[in-house]
Amino acid sequence: MNYAYFYDEQDLLILAGIRGVFVFDFNYRGKYEPKLAASIDPKGTYITIDLLNERTIESNQRWMKGLAIDHKNKIIISWNQ
Repeated sequence: MNYAYFYDEQDLLILAGIRGVFVFDFNYRGKYEPKLAASIDPKGTYITIDLLNERTIESNQRWMKGLAIDHKNKIIISWNQ
């Protein structure tokens, strides 16, 4: 995948790339707060992450060249050119 976006408010990971656009439930379990974990525990010793409920965003195009999220309108925007 070429593009990744963490939607913290709903614990989602949105990915876009050569296979299309996918949405996962992002389940983080760790000893530290997610925003601090990378600096406090850079090797991920006390971090467990599960990507659950893979959902494909239907599109006629596969190879996505960009990804943006419109929070106000709750829209995932992707493009292939």
